[in-house]
Amino acid sequence: MVRIVHVEVELHWGYSIKEPLYTASQPTYKLPPQTTVVGALAYPYAYINRLPENIVDGDKLYSTTVRLASMIRWVSIRNTMAPLGPIETMDINRLILVLGIRRAHIYPGSRFLWGVQPIGKIYSPSWKLEIMILPEKERVNGIARLAYSIVRLGCRESLVSVDRVEVVDANVSRQEFVSTSYYFPRRLAREISGNYMVTHMPTLTSEFYRLAHITDPRRFIEEYIIPRDPVGRIDVRLAEDAIAILNPVNNDHVIIPKEVLR
Repeated sequence: MVRIVHVEVELHWGYSIKEPLYTASQPTYKLPPQTTVVGALAYPYAYINRLPENIVDGDKLYSTTVRLASMIRWVSIRNTMAPLGPIETMDINRLILVLGIRRAHIYPGSRFLWGVQPIGKIYSPSWKLEIMILPEKERVNGIARLAYSIVRLGCRESLVSVDRVEVVDANVSRQEFVSTSYYFPRRLAREISGNYMVTHMPTLTSEFYRLAHITDPRRFIEEYIIPRDPVGRIDVRLAEDAIAILNPVNNDHVIIPKEVLR
């Protein structure tokens, strides 16, 4: 049995969480990745503890978020946007391009300063997301308190309201076959059946938060499975290095790596 933090947030209009490997267009992740949830918790954590935006560890510079990330073992989100969502739309936005143009073109009145780019957004006003957080044992209550102060998921405009935070005991399943509507890395499943989508998202690692270090973000990104329908769910045969825990709040399984519980 493990203790998890179950969080339910209500979206104001939806969210936009930009993928890092694009420039001309800016698509959004279908659901908030693990790193986005940790970032949402890091804001109140840094504010309460009066921490700066960055910290130094020896000769390495990190985002302060790395401290909170070390307290969390796993994160997953249940897709509640039945039956087809989340569905991405692309809005046309006027953006300033100063950081990406030559210095010779930066002057008052320059016609090169602004450009038009499609921005990915998930519109789902007043919809609720269910987040499962598995903290370190001694950090469970602290993470639950921080969860009450989540104000956004993704960009600054992606506002949310926290409806429910609950610390619960989740049973570790010994079954080889489970059903789930929480997302999980593709490597944790041998077989999958049901209605789902395949996407790429970052997985939690401390190196992800080291500044001026990542030259290839793809090293931290892997293939994820997002079930499309929380009612029908999907059936999964677990891989050898995977295990499932049963969230009693919604009676739904969360698939995680075995190493997370060691």
